[in-house]
Amino acid sequence: MTFKDIQKDNELGPSFNNYTIWYIPIPYELDDETTCELFIRLQEGISTNVPEKLNAMKGKLRNSVFKLKDQSFFEKTKLKSYRFNYRLILAHICLIEIEFLNKEGFPEFPNLRFAELKRMYNTYKENLYPSLETNIRKTFMYLSESFKNSAKFIENNGDFLQVYLLAAILSRKYPITVGIKKIFSSFCRDFFIATINAQEKIKNLTEKEIEIDPIKLYASLRSKGQTKKNLGKKFEIITSEFFQSAKKIEPLVIKDQQRDFEYHQKLYVYYKKDREHCQQCKKSVDWEDASFHHKIFYSKSGPTTIENCQLMHKKCHIDFHKKKKDDAEK
Repeated sequence: MTFKDIQKDNELGPSFNNYTIWYIPIPYELDDETTCELFIRLQEGISTNVPEKLNAMKGKLRNSVFKLKDQSFFEKTKLKSYRFNYRLILAHICLIEIEFLNKEGFPEFPNLRFAELKRMYNTYKENLYPSLETNIRKTFMYLSESFKNSAKFIENNGDFLQVYLLAAILSRKYPITVGIKKIFSSFCRDFFIATINAQEKIKNLTEKEIEIDPIKLYASLRSKGQTKKNLGKKFEIITSEFFQSAKKIEPLVIKDQQRDFEYHQKLYVYYKKDREHCQQCKKSVDWEDASFHHKIFYSKSGPTTIENCQLMHKKCHIDFHKKKKDDAEK
């Protein structure tokens, strides 16, 4: 019935007009934290998704994820941005960075469920995890430089996380060379195209038949969620396949794990080796303005030794690297 017809009805009209809708007003002065908590609690039972719930939270980590969401590499993939999906991927990356990549020996993967993500957002509400944004941006840069044109073979979040993990390990533990980037990009393309093609083939196979082929096994895991067991098994498969293929083409040399020069090395270089003079501008350097440079870049597997160390002004050091980067992009 229309409202006009209801109003004409002697019984329905008064009943309709006198019907009470109960509600609880939320004060305008309510603080952000309480509002966010209320929103999440009310939405728990309905179809609001995980990234929407995370987006409603406040704090440094949430703001950091918001800033990082505009990475250009996302546009090279087939990942959808619908309903804050990029932010969900970045939240997963943050948790993996904190609980896996930044720990010695790579422990077990964390679960990527809402409860763990919410706990992380609350833990780093006031202060970000050290170097988190820097590490993520550097890994995305490595991905963009490796996949110059397209990475359309990356179709789902799980595959993206595995590509990110492999890129993070390569960029942090091995020298960054054009050859390694080419091996990495071609391997990822071939591996994921093969796994996508294997999706149809595994439908009529038994578990034993699937398990003997790494590609088919990975394909079978693609739709089984982001549990720690699933993440770990896929990571084991993709890293094993990569290093087996890479060793046939170009030997991988691990970087010197000591990134920063030690105090005694700096003293020797400053006073004895370079005699308090910048090796770039040749002027004298105060200790407070001293910076110590790897002659053979650390990223190119340059060792952290006195022989490979040069004294520079902090500004000269920054300008030197900026010029190298500009020259490389020409």
